[in-house]
This record gives sequence, structure tokens and C-alpha cells, in this order.
Amino acid sequence: MATTVKLQKIGNSIRATIPKEVVENLSLRQGEDMVVAVIDDSILLKKRSKDKTDKPSRFYGILRERTGKVKHWPRDQKHLGIDSNVLVAYLVPDHPDHRLTRSLVGKRHAVNPTVLHETYHTCVFKLRRKADQTVQVLLDYMTFSLCLSLNSTTVELALKLGLKHSLGGRDALILASYALSKQVKKFVTIDESLLAVKRVRVGRKILEIARPVRF
Repeated sequence: MATTVKLQKIGNSIRATIPKEVVENLSLRQGEDMVVAVIDDSILLKKRSKDKTDKPSRFYGILRERTGKVKHWPRDQKHLGIDSNVLVAYLVPDHPDHRLTRSLVGKRHAVNPTVLHETYHTCVFKLRRKADQTVQVLLDYMTFSLCLSLNSTTVELALKLGLKHSLGGRDALILASYALSKQVKKFVTIDESLLAVKRVRVGRKILEIARPVRF
């Protein structure tokens, strides 16, 4: 279902009216909490889960306790590209590398589909976290992260980077995604093969690759 709506300025905010057919189709009600996520040049509006009986506190106490609230970062500011191995450690407090990710709290994060889906796979199939909790945590995480898209340009650069630096397809694709983004200036990872690359130049841009800074 797709329709066109007109934006209206209300104070310092911009309001869009949800069409009646969408409200009825999703059974939306006034005052209901919604999750808003920016994905590339699109906006995702999703109903927040009503299940409060089994909160994923073991996952993301770090997000709430240290930031206080979800932050929405402007898309034109600098972001840190996050690898999936770093994101898993960041979201799971009892992960052995969790302490390494504390420096990421309060920073602007950028991710891409490969990172998000690898994080889901690791949490559910390796760390045995509940799938529904993992999905909710990642959806909430996306509301304050810059979510980059993958396209043919990304794939083309990934193939070239893989060949030049002897990287696997997964590493090369993530690296290419961040190297092409104007907002991402540094890529944090604990993957030794990526750390060995140190930096990538695309045109005038240089993407630095580093470990998360220890406290």
C-alpha cells in the first residue's frame, strides 16, 4: 500500500498525517507508541511491540542506562561504521568483548544490512538469544543509527577491495559500504583481516579502520 501525504510544520517539528486506510489496516490508535527508523532515504514507521513480559534487558541495558534515551542523529554529521562483531559485543552485556565497546556509547553509529543480519544470526544461533527479542533490539537500535543501503556500486567496489586486500566477500562488502558513505569517517572492528587494511581511499575520502578505543 502506497499513498502520498503532505508535510505540515508544527512548531520545530514536521508532521505527516497517516491516511485512514493505513490506520484501519494496522489498527492504530491515538497515543500508541511507534518506532521510527531512517533507512537510507526512506522512513520506516512500525508499531512498537506490546509484549512487556520478557524484556530483552540482558541485551541492551547499555543503550538505555548510559544514553538515558534513544537519540536521533542528523544524517549530515560524522558517524562510526560498526562491524557486526562490534555490534554484538555492544548489545550483549555479558559478551567477553563488551567492555571494549563502552567507548561507543553516545557516538553516532552507521550500519548496513549485512551487519544487522549477521548480528541477528550471531545472537540467535550462536549466543542462543530469543529471536523475537533480538529483532526488537535491532529495530530499536536502527531508530538512532544511520542505516546504509547496498547497491551495485557497493558490490563493484567490494569486488575491487576484496581483490586488492585479499578480503572475503563479507568483509569487502561491509568495507565498501562505509567507504562510499560521506557520513562515515571511521570503521570500528575487531576483525584482524580488516584491521590489517588500516585505511581505504575512495576519491578524496579516506576511511580509517580501527579497534574500538578501550576505556
